[in-house]
Amino acid sequence: MKKTISRIFIVFLVGLFSLACSNDDDNESKNELKPEETIIGTWELRNREPDGIDICEFSSYFSFLDNKTINGEVYAGDEPSECASINISGSWEFEGGSKFMIQIDGKPDVVEVEINFPNNNTMEMSSQKEGYSEFYARKK
Repeated sequence: MKKTISRIFIVFLVGLFSLACSNDDDNESKNELKPEETIIGTWELRNREPDGIDICEFSSYFSFLDNKTINGEVYAGDEPSECASINISGSWEFEGGSKFMIQIDGKPDVVEVEINFPNNNTMEMSSQKEGYSEFYARKK
């Protein structure tokens, strides 16, 4: 279960970095948010490629705060009656383009992810190292 939770978090972070880059920085409208602004909010896990997600994982979420901290709850389990959760906290940093760095409290490594935002309510986080992408919806 720890491996599943770690994968969810890594994929989330990778997707987060992928969403941060713009196709055409020169033509950005003044109303368009920058990636480091778009990420602010609470994001709920909705899908993972290529393996999909378990029913318990639909409850997983991450909140990116404007003070560069992150907190959330990651769920794992195959059956609703077996869902277990872990609270996560840490910090995040926008590195430019679609690259974000995430440090989870209690973990020695900083995780590099790519995050893309197809729109302001959808986030894709991917990790080339882990070989999968996660998709999140902004919590209303």
